[in-house]
Amino acid sequence: MPTESGCVPVRSCVESFHELGTNVVDDHARHPPQAAAPDNCVLIPMRFSRTLAIVFGILTPLAETIRRWHTWNHDLPALIDDYIVGILLLLGAWAAGRDPIRGRQLLAGAWGFVCGIGYGSVIGQLQHLRSGVPDPGPLPSIAVLWIKLIGWSLAILAFLITTQPWRCFRSPTVTPSPANS
Repeated sequence: MPTESGCVPVRSCVESFHELGTNVVDDHARHPPQAAAPDNCVLIPMRFSRTLAIVFGILTPLAETIRRWHTWNHDLPALIDDYIVGILLLLGAWAAGRDPIRGRQLLAGAWGFVCGIGYGSVIGQLQHLRSGVPDPGPLPSIAVLWIKLIGWSLAILAFLITTQPWRCFRSPTVTPSPANS
């Protein structure tokens, strides 16, 4: 509570901070931080996200290099962003494989970056298509737009999968029946 001078006594701040800390501890007791997945658990969605990150991490810079091979010096940032996408996705997939909790955060960040870059790429391709500007690569502009739309949709899906809580898919185990034992 403020005093006559309008200042808040330090002691009340410390008590409020202590209460806040207690609430955080109590909140962790009710909702513990997410732990690693159990050993007998197959994380199919995360496996999908990691596999897609590896595929995108390799194919995106490769496809962009082929697409801009003869015109890379006209729009260098358009080439470099795909290399950054590739590096982030490969690092995220690698990290998620080594440490599922922290690596998953890095993978989610990489997918978030891809979603942002993908938005700009799709909108830019749409504007080029509407204004009649040909694509610098060997494919027609409409084909490039469809490739970008599909890739962007998959990136959004991977981002959503990566940011969801663990879901275990246990393979059915055969239990011996009493008659066979």
